[in-house]
Amino acid sequence: MTAPEDRLIIKVPTDVPDMGTAPIPVEPYISPEFFEKEREKIFRKAWLNVGREEEIPEPGDYLVKRLEVLNSTIIIVRGKDQQVRAFHNICVHRGMQVTEAGCEKGHTQGFLCGYHAWVYDLEGKLTHVPGKEYFPYTDFDGLQLPPVTLDIWNGFIFINDQEKPKLSLQEYLGGLVGDLGEYPFGNFNHIARYRAEVAVNWKTFIDAFHEAYHVAEVHKNTVPDACNSPDNPNAVPTSARLYPPHHSVSVPVNTAYVPTPAAGLAWKFGASFAPGDVIGLKGMNPSGDENWWFDINVLFPNFFIDVGPGWYFTYN
Repeated sequence: MTAPEDRLIIKVPTDVPDMGTAPIPVEPYISPEFFEKEREKIFRKAWLNVGREEEIPEPGDYLVKRLEVLNSTIIIVRGKDQQVRAFHNICVHRGMQVTEAGCEKGHTQGFLCGYHAWVYDLEGKLTHVPGKEYFPYTDFDGLQLPPVTLDIWNGFIFINDQEKPKLSLQEYLGGLVGDLGEYPFGNFNHIARYRAEVAVNWKTFIDAFHEAYHVAEVHKNTVPDACNSPDNPNAVPTSARLYPPHHSVSVPVNTAYVPTPAAGLAWKFGASFAPGDVIGLKGMNPSGDENWWFDINVLFPNFFIDVGPGWYFTYN
């Protein structure tokens, strides 16, 4: 019998350098100084996911995202022209936020600064200044909420902290677009959202969620052997793909898996990502693996899109 490790297929572009097999240094995972370099060199230049179009379907619908890694709070709003735009959540007068404290989403006709009642429309333009005749400044027509670069791919909304990014969103996603681009993300209904605060470096989080090696132990009370089979007890990926700086791995399925009675009932009547019949959706299982459960797609630096047979979920 062929060992699982011998079956692993890794598709690597020819221009990817050999990364070696030496132990990874600890310092980049614990050093505040190193993180500040990452903040400037990586996060301020990367395309970062901030939501999906379905979250703001109507003009006036908006999201508020606190992006601590950028030291910024961003408003993502759909305008009357149906265009989705992003702005820094900051009034150009005295720097007050123009959404209520703690607000994460809402619907509005415009944004009102709670300090001096300056008003901005859905396109970010300043439309009302109380007592503006007393200001020596007269070019109010040129003022607006500070814009943030935004683009959309397959319904996913991304922002970039650079006014003119070196790469467009499409260029940044690169080869991942070809394999994942035809998956029908817009055809699904949103089921649930979970949030947790984890006191770890961002790279530790990425490392933890792009493998199934942990499933047998961490998820032993729910899906202990869903991807751990007798001939692949450590859930070695069936294949892996690099799309620098992004990557993807295919998680194996245990074809003999039988859910517990409670799990089986929950999966029958509720939403789940249980192993199931592959229904032929494009964008899944690009390597054509036989014992395939789902794909873990990591969009660098901090966004996951995991796709399976009739479901998908994301991590930010």
